[in-house]
Amino acid sequence: IVRFISRRAKDGLDWLEFEFFGGEPLGAWNTVKHLTGEVHEICQRYGVRLIGGMTTNATLLNTDRLDWLAKHAITGFQITLDGPRAVHDARRMSAQRTGSFDVIWQRMEMMRASKHVDLDVTIRVHFDACSWTVLLEKGGLLDKIVETFLRDDPRFKLYFNSLNNWGGGSGEGVKFFTSRRQSQPALEKLLAHMREAGVDPSQASQLCEETGDQACSVCYA
Repeated sequence: IVRFISRRAKDGLDWLEFEFFGGEPLGAWNTVKHLTGEVHEICQRYGVRLIGGMTTNATLLNTDRLDWLAKHAITGFQITLDGPRAVHDARRMSAQRTGSFDVIWQRMEMMRASKHVDLDVTIRVHFDACSWTVLLEKGGLLDKIVETFLRDDPRFKLYFNSLNNWGGGSGEGVKFFTSRRQSQPALEKLLAHMREAGVDPSQASQLCEETGDQACSVCYA
């Protein structure tokens, strides 16, 4: 990977998008640090703009790692919540059979408190045919996300993803939608809730898709 990027950068690149995805990248921190350091140095040497990102559950993220990643242009993060604490923890248990919601929330608060102005954090909220109604409760998860992270901090964004059954046997306790079309009414109600909460469309790209506003930014981290 490093040799390939070095050759391409030497031949001439304006920018390079470099992302970690799959499994849990921070579980291989030494590899992430080595690759990022090498790629960052190459981009610096040849004047290439590095756009770095990571899809992570953030449980292994700490202040030192965040500082190091941001210094080396890894500033885009996508972090997934499967719903409120009870729903998320039932679906995403650790090897010790403990939930991860509180840890993830604490890591996002740590990111919120950081001074890294280039952070671009997308909170991806999953919903199924039952759990979406819980998200709309007054003072519930969506309201807490808006008030804790999105309000007055454009570094944070929100994205909804409906759960469909793609096989694999990992859907215990999930009431899947049969299609994206079936999930559309629920998504529209979730987006309406965001509008009522005063969320700026630049922080929820699906609001832009509703209006066809091409000026809204989209984060694919």
